Amino acid sequence: MLRRSPRGGAPLLVGFVVAALLAGPAAGAARPTTTAGILRAGVITAHDVPSTWISTPRSTAADPFPSGAACQALAAAERTARRHAPHASSPQFSDPQSGNTTQADDGVYAFTSAAAAHRYLAAYQAGSASGCLQLVLTDAVGASGTATIAPLTAQLVGLGDENAGYEGTVQGANGAGQVVALVADIVAARVGRAVAVFEFLNANSEITAGPTIVNTVVQRLGAR
Repeated sequence: MLRRSPRGGAPLLVGFVVAALLAGPAAGAARPTTTAGILRAGVITAHDVPSTWISTPRSTAADPFPSGAACQALAAAERTARRHAPHASSPQFSDPQSGNTTQADDGVYAFTSAAAAHRYLAAYQAGSASGCLQLVLTDAVGASGTATIAPLTAQLVGLGDENAGYEGTVQGANGAGQVVALVADIVAARVGRAVAVFEFLNANSEITAGPTIVNTVVQRLGAR
């Protein structure tokens, strides 16, 4: 059965559909400099998603990544960030008309410096990240399903100061025993000393609202 693991902070199973080059910030946008400003600017709000979507709280997982060598770098980066960097998480937003298969959420960290933010993002850019996220999807889909994942590169050109992203496709049976396909994506974008990590999930194709949601948050963080 396809299932989504509860979590908070940075993403575990996400949809990151940045299908096109994202624009820069609106004219005159100022990069927030305080930690509180970064945490406010870096999370998805109800104003960023379609008005018909609903929100639900997310619970926090003790460790959002599976154990094993493939996830060692991501798990270590996540543990360090949670211990030492202020962070905030959005609610989970979903489209009720989709049977709640269309979902979006994100988390943001405010590190002490751009260098510290880069070190965190580097775990998503590492060659091992793809294998780790493959394990995440395989765990989510269960033994009766299939999962594939691929990095996105050209689609992210110009997003933030630096970025990383992956798109996965999973197929499995839902609670009614019907075979369904889901596109699960994750994108991480650094803007100065902030890193926002976005999750999206959608049935059959990339989520239409994804690029707008990502661009809106990155603009608020003041990417130049």
